[in-house]
Amino acid sequence: MSGSWWRYVPVFAIIVGSLSVAEILFKIGSTDPRLSIHSGHVRALYMAGGMVLMIIQQVLVWVVMRWGLDASVVVPVCGLNFALIAVLGKLWLGESIDLERWVGIVAITLGVALVAHSQGPPK
Repeated sequence: MSGSWWRYVPVFAIIVGSLSVAEILFKIGSTDPRLSIHSGHVRALYMAGGMVLMIIQQVLVWVVMRWGLDASVVVPVCGLNFALIAVLGKLWLGESIDLERWVGIVAITLGVALVAHSQGPPK
């Protein structure tokens, strides 16, 4: 992996993390049975928090592309959110992850690593 690529890792971590947590907040806000029909304002806070995190993610994607990384690298790296969402769903929501999902998570992660490795120094 190109040495200069590593300086983007913290930004990508924020991008993937914010999008993943946003999706979990959307799921909690829309489906959590502990939030009764009378707690609409609490549901709205979960949904608003998810939207704020998605806006942050989109701005950071734009910033990284402006720094010179190719969209063909940025977008797949952001795809790590699918793997992180599955893990967060298991940890925070008690969702089950069967063997096929674990294989998919590994495949996504390896695919992103391959794509990220192909990126040379920024233009």
